[in-house]
Amino acid sequence: MAMGAWKRTAPVSAVRKDTGVSFQFRSDAGRIQAALEQVMRLVRLSGCVGGQEIQVEMALHEALSNAVVHGNRKDPTRWVHVRCGCDPERGVSIVVRDEGSGFDARRVSDPTSSEWLQADHGLGLLIMRSYMDEVWFEKGGTEVHLLKHPPLRPLPASEVHAPAARPVSMGS
Repeated sequence: MAMGAWKRTAPVSAVRKDTGVSFQFRSDAGRIQAALEQVMRLVRLSGCVGGQEIQVEMALHEALSNAVVHGNRKDPTRWVHVRCGCDPERGVSIVVRDEGSGFDARRVSDPTSSEWLQADHGLGLLIMRSYMDEVWFEKGGTEVHLLKHPPLRPLPASEVHAPAARPVSMGS
């Protein structure tokens, strides 16, 4: 197959264009599952990550848990804010924001190093970064952005354009 013969796409069945959800919930570990299910229902219905839903679900679970446990320190008077947008051409974009004091992601121990064995945090960041295509933090570390592109699929032969043939020099 020719180079560049791949494009991002989602399955054609049950695809809804530009769908999204925005909500908040109290920092209670018992509410994480309901928040997770609300976002994942949208992701599945939109078809925006075609077969990669489990990766999104695991990364989102970590982001929600981190917001409740580390960000808001399980304080039920604080809120976790969630925004999710799905598009079959662009994938899924999720933002989870807590009302804590934030953190510097660069200062978290490397969970692949031997000194991490003594650390009590950092694995969630590794999981998010491993399963999502892009992960970044804003607002002083109180907001995590998760991005997952739709999977690549081969283009149909009718959409593949072969490069123009170049004349071959036989020498003089």
